[in-house]
Amino acid sequence: MPGCLQVVLWIFGAFVSIAVIASVADRMTGSPPGAVKAVSGKSPEAARLEPLRLIDYSWYKDGFGTVMIAKFTIANDNDFPIKDISVACALSARSGTTIGLAATTIYDKVPAHGRRVFREVNMGFPLSVDFGQATSAACKLGKFSRD
Repeated sequence: MPGCLQVVLWIFGAFVSIAVIASVADRMTGSPPGAVKAVSGKSPEAARLEPLRLIDYSWYKDGFGTVMIAKFTIANDNDFPIKDISVACALSARSGTTIGLAATTIYDKVPAHGRRVFREVNMGFPLSVDFGQATSAACKLGKFSRD
């Protein structure tokens, strides 16, 4: 019976992880607040894509291989400072299969037309089948707020 209980708990945990990943992914795909207006004669679609850029990132495993620590370089092309930037990283195994997601919010500011480097960002315990097999990450910026 204990083996059956373990299987049921593992399956339940997998469903909860998938639900959380889907929820975070939905939040990350929304357009940033304040970016709907056209800037400098650009279409709303172009303005939505350009105001905030992830210039560079790197990451490593810490905490006995259970925690993702990242470094992000973010540029703000807006005419106003921004803050509270959501970041999500899809983790992939050596085979290229996406095996999980790590997401966080950087509660800091990037000045208008400025650039900031955020070091030692704790992405937490990634939601993945086996984080130990993660060998690459594809990160992107999500929602942010005007300062």
